[in-house]
Amino acid sequence: MCHTEAASLDWALAQLLIPGGVMSLLADSSTPRRTPPLWTP
Repeated sequence: MCHTEAASLDWALAQLLIPGGVMSLLADSSTPRRTPPLWTP
């Protein structure tokens, strides 16, 4: 991804009131993944 694309995504995310821009969409590999509980009726 080039710098222009990242800036455009940051702008679009800001318009959607999503803080942190592109970096907010990336998962931190140091945080453990949570397994969601299985829903059963």
